[in-house]
Amino acid sequence: MALEYELTCAVCLQLFEEPITLPCGHSFCLNCLENYWDSREEPTSCFCPNCREVFLQKPKLKKSNGIKINVVQVKCKTKYCRYSPVLESSEGSQPSKKQRRSPQGEPA
Repeated sequence: MALEYELTCAVCLQLFEEPITLPCGHSFCLNCLENYWDSREEPTSCFCPNCREVFLQKPKLKKSNGIKINVVQVKCKTKYCRYSPVLESSEGSQPSKKQRRSPQGEPA
């Protein structure tokens, strides 16, 4: 249950969907954070909904692929899912050798 808590967005209180990480280190769903910032009265300043660190310019949002893989594992309720579209790149290519694993969890 502790891992599931760590993989929960503080805005929507659900497991992350398209997780991103801010420069302060806190992670959120991409859509949740963008909607949160869009709803603010002062669009020129953005801040972390968790620690309130202020970003004078909208920071570049970085996808958190490691978090995304952990979310898939929690959703699968297994140590490793044999197939996961999360492991494929956005271009639809195959997972890298580092990402491919046999059903026993060993590199392919």
